[in-house]
Amino acid sequence: MKTSNKLLLCFLAIVILALVSFDFIVVNESSKFNPKAEQKEQIIKLTDKAFKYVKINTVQSGWVLISIQQNSKYGLNVLNKNQDSIKFKILNDTLILTISGYKKGMGMSPVQISSPTLRSIISRGTIDIHLTGVSADTLSIFTSARSAVILDNNIFKYLEIVAQDSSEIGLNDNNKIDETSVKLKKGSHIYKP
Repeated sequence: MKTSNKLLLCFLAIVILALVSFDFIVVNESSKFNPKAEQKEQIIKLTDKAFKYVKINTVQSGWVLISIQQNSKYGLNVLNKNQDSIKFKILNDTLILTISGYKKGMGMSPVQISSPTLRSIISRGTIDIHLTGVSADTLSIFTSARSAVILDNNIFKYLEIVAQDSSEIGLNDNNKIDETSVKLKKGSHIYKP
């Protein structure tokens, strides 16, 4: 047998050996993954006491996604892994929420707020609020320190918005608003998401 044929056979054997060993490594690593063993994210209810006003602050936190919806029951729900980073109290009719860091959720809002009646939302800090399905005679939204609010599928007779410090207000076309008052200060703006 010629030397060139021997080299080709050796090269072919090395390639086959590499492919087989790679296959064994992939099978071994993939058997370690067990999706059932993954901890599912669970929602924990922190309170169901009544409130009409919501005040949200973030302290040393990245962007926090908060979902606010109208519901027949009051509620403040969080992902179980974020429970320690959220402090709250209800003072008179106001839910006061302070968030000091959180872990991002997998496709869910880390904080979910529901109330049958909302009158005012005040947000300060890097907060991304999604306000969905709320029907109210009057709602006031005050944002500052780079807060963002997206309004989607809401009905208001009167909506007051005061946005400052580079805050953003997103208004989808599916909102029904009879009358509105908008004040934009210090680099804030309204946009269509």
